[in-house]
Amino acid sequence: MKSSVFFLSYSICLWLMLLIGAPALLTVVNADELGETPNIRENKLSASEQKIFTLLKTEFPGELLRDEFKTLRKLSEHKRYLNYLSETYAAEKPFKKFEQFPKNVLPPKERYLKYFQEHFNVKNVDEITEREHAIFHQLSEQLWKIDVQQLHGKEMTPDAMMPFLMKGIMNKDVQEWMVQRKIVTQENAGPQIGQFLLSLMVFNLDIVIKDIEGTKTLLETHGQNDGLIRLAIQKPLLFARILSSFNDTDVFLTWTKRRRVQ
Repeated sequence: MKSSVFFLSYSICLWLMLLIGAPALLTVVNADELGETPNIRENKLSASEQKIFTLLKTEFPGELLRDEFKTLRKLSEHKRYLNYLSETYAAEKPFKKFEQFPKNVLPPKERYLKYFQEHFNVKNVDEITEREHAIFHQLSEQLWKIDVQQLHGKEMTPDAMMPFLMKGIMNKDVQEWMVQRKIVTQENAGPQIGQFLLSLMVFNLDIVIKDIEGTKTLLETHGQNDGLIRLAIQKPLLFARILSSFNDTDVFLTWTKRRRVQ
């Protein structure tokens, strides 16, 4: 499927569908305004996790958010931390820098299983190929970043969203996958792609909220500094997502208080 065949038609249809659907899907408010407090759960460290936690806590004893993520980025490049990740994810592609980690390591397929079950009649993760796992993750990550852009003072209107979304779906591998999964047909590409992205936005908002809740739970349970170190150790992909999306402490802390409006 050639990009030029579909670009104009689904750009127009996508814009119209986002105009209708996006505002409601991306509306979130401060959790305190809803009177919601997530359940605080025990999150015990394994022996290897405790070892690297103690080391990082010793190496970075001050306030980790005191300098707008500079200290956290130094932590992410600490040699012992990178060694820990390399050992923990030994089966994945090797990496030398932390910024390479999320490019070489994908989250479990279970993260996206519900969508595949509801839209592609998939029963278990074994039916999700490695290729489409990577493709779906790529699209999900782009939507995750779109949500964060709102907190940085960028109004995510349909026009503003378009470059982010088009960057993903104009990829040749993505287009071939959409045909294979019968998301689109050449005769009716525009509305079908618009509908697909809307369904993906709804699904992905739940992922964003789960990531927020997981982060907030660690910070509230263990305190800001210990919670952030635990996040780096126990949820390194989420840690990487946060480092690539935030450089302002206040914006990040505002993000941890967001909840979906039901």
